[in-house]
Amino acid sequence: MIKRIIRRKDLEKKPRIHIQAENIQILESTSFFYKAVLEHIEKAEKRIYMSALYLQDDEAGRNILTSLYKAKERNQKLDIKIFVDFHRAQRGLIGEKNNKGNIVFYNEFKKNFRSEIGIYGVPVKKKEIFGVLHLKGFTFDDTYIYSGASLNNIYLNHFDKYRLDRYFIINNKKIADATVAYLEEYLLSNSAVSLFEDENGIDTKDIKKDIRKLKKSLSKAAYNYDGDCKDSSETKNDEVALTLLSGFGKKNNELNDTVLALLKNSKENITIYTPYLNFPKKILKEIRNLLKNSVQVNLVVGDIVANDFYTPPGNDFRKIDILPYIYEQNLRNFAKKFSKKIDSGILNVFIWKHNENTFHIKGIESDKKYYLLTGSNLNPRAWNLDLENGMIIYDEREILFESFKIEKERILENSTKIASFREIPEIKEYPKEVKKIVGRLKKTKFDYFIKKFI
Repeated sequence: MIKRIIRRKDLEKKPRIHIQAENIQILESTSFFYKAVLEHIEKAEKRIYMSALYLQDDEAGRNILTSLYKAKERNQKLDIKIFVDFHRAQRGLIGEKNNKGNIVFYNEFKKNFRSEIGIYGVPVKKKEIFGVLHLKGFTFDDTYIYSGASLNNIYLNHFDKYRLDRYFIINNKKIADATVAYLEEYLLSNSAVSLFEDENGIDTKDIKKDIRKLKKSLSKAAYNYDGDCKDSSETKNDEVALTLLSGFGKKNNELNDTVLALLKNSKENITIYTPYLNFPKKILKEIRNLLKNSVQVNLVVGDIVANDFYTPPGNDFRKIDILPYIYEQNLRNFAKKFSKKIDSGILNVFIWKHNENTFHIKGIESDKKYYLLTGSNLNPRAWNLDLENGMIIYDEREILFESFKIEKERILENSTKIASFREIPEIKEYPKEVKKIVGRLKKTKFDYFIKKFI
């Protein structure tokens, strides 16, 4: 079993899988990711295991599920299992009433095709607000495709709009085996994780005990594999090393510990990607230490209009639409707090915006040698509530440096570097309904409570 990171030095002791650098490919766009998923579904021969927050009932989601059923019909021996969040699958989009959710869509396809595909709902918590399945990744035979994206029109750029994420194809049997084994050991083996076989859904009241058992199991979950190497000296000149990471709960969270270890160990520069700025206290503490020690910190976040909850002025405003404004004020307060570091160039804040598209990129790059790929938003919700995963790539010889550099340049093409916190609007500049709600939240101090769940 993978040893959890507790101390700084443990980062260098984690068992790793060595892999030829050429077997890691970074895809350049959302549409390339969509194409790659469909191509790998079509050519899979033995297994397809996919995990995402949701598989949506829209054109792109239907294309994906149609491709999966056709693949199964061509090859009855093909093992296909899809894992989605239990709660997210049984409700409509926010604002939609009388919608039973994607579960209706799944059962419609089940009736229309002769072959069977397993679509499983994973109830990480009894209620969605307290945690969801945020475990990402698709395994096709011996290939692992990793992204923070879910499966719908905007994540797959099916029409004109897209939600930008990161996309990696990793060809390695040991990694593919480990990702499948994780899903089998911690999800499939638990009775709380069940097939969606009835469009009326499942009530958590009926599986309360099973959910408790699942939570207990996930708190100890880890990717199990034999590491090929313990440090970079054991890899060949054309190889990098990789460690798979799981994270769930406040204690003994391997993914969270890895984030902190990367921050603590950064010596020259670090780049942090997050769509929603709402750092946990432990991350803020480490960022403060980095800036104090003159380690360059680059922060890349989404603009308020690049937030998936953003509603343009003039549209019907819902209470949930306040979230982008809360995140933007977090960013303003962060930039104000470290304004001297921005002035000196030690802290660089980049804000991504591209037309009406949205931003969903997460991860960390440290000293041009360590890369954390994850679906975690690096916020209190991801830190304490959701089931998250990711991987760290060790590239001591900087073999992948150019590839990651190109990826970063593509991201920064649509990003603006701010010179001062004053470039970010104050609350008084917001629409009337926003100012009213924000004022009420601050007066009752309810905004502090909200930030623990976003």
